[in-house]
Parts: sequence; structure tokens; C-alpha cells
Amino acid sequence: MNGHVQFEVTRNGNDIEFRIADNGIGIPEVEQVKLFEPFHRASNTGRIEGTGLGLSIVKSYVDAHHGQIEFTSKEGEGTSFTVTISCAGR
Repeated sequence: MNGHVQFEVTRNGNDIEFRIADNGIGIPEVEQVKLFEPFHRASNTGRIEGTGLGLSIVKSYVDAHHGQIEFTSKEGEGTSFTVTISCAGR
């Protein structure tokens, strides 16, 4: 597999943004609504190992820090996640 992952961290005022993007298999559009549900695995993961817990755990950590997680994905092209955490008052 010739995949690439890009990781960026930026600060915008009191916010820290983490952006993680890949050029992998992407997430089928109809399954994106379930992306953060525990044990959900997209139908196109095939033999890729996993439990379907990773993104639900990430979402719970982001929520615990009153942050926000957003993503864009296109099947066959890749996925990009942006996590924003505010550092105001910390």
C-alpha cells in the first residue's frame, strides 16, 4: 500500500487545530453518519484489521475537552479529520 498520512498542528487564537489527512480508501458516503459509533466499521474495510473503536474513543476525548471534530471523506480518495480544542482559560 502506498498511502500517505499528513499531520498538521496550528494555533488560531485560543484554539489548537490538529489536521490528519490520508489518501486511503475513504469512507462510503452512506456510512459516514455512523462513523463515530462504537464497533462500526465501514463496508469497504475488507481485510484491514480493526475493532471499530478508534474513532469513537477519539470523539469521546474531544468531547471531554469541549472540542470539535469534523471530517471530509470521499471513497477511493481519502479522508481528512480536523480536531479543534480551545485553550482559553486553561
